[in-house]
Amino acid sequence: MKIAKDTQFTSDVIVGQNGKKFVLLNKREETIEDGTTQYVADGYDITNVDDVRKYLYSQVSDPLFFKFQREEVTKEEWLKSLEDIKNLVI
Repeated sequence: MKIAKDTQFTSDVIVGQNGKKFVLLNKREETIEDGTTQYVADGYDITNVDDVRKYLYSQVSDPLFFKFQREEVTKEEWLKSLEDIKNLVI
């Protein structure tokens, strides 16, 4: 996965190998106790693939799950979002 700057919205966009894009909101630098800097988005370290997946699950697939529960989207749409996130590689 590559991270590219989206100048129109001043947010970072994650582009998966399948070309699907995810916007990371509230991306910022934070200094941690040892003095190093890490990038975070809504509390997740976006330099770590597991944390990127957690963020994307919460922003993409979790809302689709609730829409599936209300019969607003199909089960296949929700499961596809899970699979797309699972297959992301940094």
